[in-house]
Amino acid sequence: TGKYAADPGLARGDQRGRVPLFRADIWPHVHAGVQEMAALAATLNRPLTDFAVRWALAQPGVTAVIAGARNAAQARTNLGAMAGDIPAETLAALTAISTRIATHVPDLGNLFDHHP
Repeated sequence: TGKYAADPGLARGDQRGRVPLFRADIWPHVHAGVQEMAALAATLNRPLTDFAVRWALAQPGVTAVIAGARNAAQARTNLGAMAGDIPAETLAALTAISTRIATHVPDLGNLFDHHP
């Protein structure tokens, strides 16, 4: 959702550092793609979180999205994602960006490289 900068600034030992998306060889591609998505969101005057929820719901077979919220304001923001239209061509552009990012992410079985 655009929370992290070009340097995500993860402290040594931060568990997110084990997530492949934050690897030094992958993160620049993820960050650049998110910046493109944020620019698209800005053209519609919407927060990027709206795109995250609506894009997920637009995927074949997806009937629900579980969106985390740490407080009431974030929950209201998530709910706001359902208001108004997001054009199909914008959702297609998000898919294209996501697909391009995915070419830089190795298939490790899951996004967290967790194998208990």
